[in-house]
Amino acid sequence: MIKSLCLGYDPPRVYTLSQDFLYKELANIVVDQHLELKRTKNLTLSFDGWTSPLGQSLYAFTTFAKDIISKCQKIVKYFKQSHQAGEELRSKVLNEIVGGGLKSYVVTRWTTVWDCTNSILRLEQILKNILDESPEKLSADISELIQSRSFFTNVEAVNTLLGTVKSVVKSLEFKTTTFADCFVELIKLSQKIKSLPPVSDYDFKYQCVERFNKRWKEFDIQLYLLAYIFHPHYRGKGLRLTVLRNVYILAMKIWINMGGGELSSADLISQIQSFYLRKEEYNIPFSTNKGDVLTWWLLCNPVRSEENHIQKLALKILAITPHNAGCERVFSVLGWFANQRRTK
Repeated sequence: MIKSLCLGYDPPRVYTLSQDFLYKELANIVVDQHLELKRTKNLTLSFDGWTSPLGQSLYAFTTFAKDIISKCQKIVKYFKQSHQAGEELRSKVLNEIVGGGLKSYVVTRWTTVWDCTNSILRLEQILKNILDESPEKLSADISELIQSRSFFTNVEAVNTLLGTVKSVVKSLEFKTTTFADCFVELIKLSQKIKSLPPVSDYDFKYQCVERFNKRWKEFDIQLYLLAYIFHPHYRGKGLRLTVLRNVYILAMKIWINMGGGELSSADLISQIQSFYLRKEEYNIPFSTNKGDVLTWWLLCNPVRSEENHIQKLALKILAITPHNAGCERVFSVLGWFANQRRTK
């Protein structure tokens, strides 16, 4: 009708309002904000809890791991429920693979998530063979997952991290675990994160590094380093000289708080250096399989008892054991105190 009244009028296209006009207005807003920021001084820049300083979403990091685990569980569930596909998998596993078939995970036992992802990687070639030989036995979404180039790479990244965390937590649950063991496990975890393979769509490795660095800052790392030096197996191996100096200062502070004096502090540092350098009087073998750190130090008497300052300090530091790794057991005990006792 408008066209008939004015022959020179061109009606707007279907997408003029929803795309062209909207994009133009958004561009104008961005330009206005940029000019406003240039004119403003003394700004404070803040980030929400889900955004890194580089603008990357930590929510995407969390979602990525959850999404990969969900896809693994989807494959496991399908092969357990499908008679034809399950039978095909069982026959191939029985003849070709050591270690069993696909494993599910239990929500209340987070360590079983690693068992699930690890079983997917272990049976990767078997799953691809089934897809090639009997595609009709697989649903479309399962076939798409197995065909995906990035799926198994992503599973490997999540599995690598989960395996390391599982190993760390289990090793720290022993009653004989010391701060030195904690420090070593933290270093192992950092190296695993550093060696994570690249994954698709999400900067998974970067976010893992960010999370690790955040938690690292929460540790009083000097105390862990002191325990690392006092451990008869590690003896501060790999530490730089500048790090050793700071640890010596901490050792003297703790020693003075224990009642030591200036002269005994100097003797203490001399003894620590002799121990670190494995001098003859401290070069006593230590068994990592059967050895007990506290027993080793109790039997280490290169000087008279009243002059054995390093022994007293080492026994004090290495007697501190991490407790949070066994938090499930602690909460169970607290529940027991509150009369929440299991009858079965």
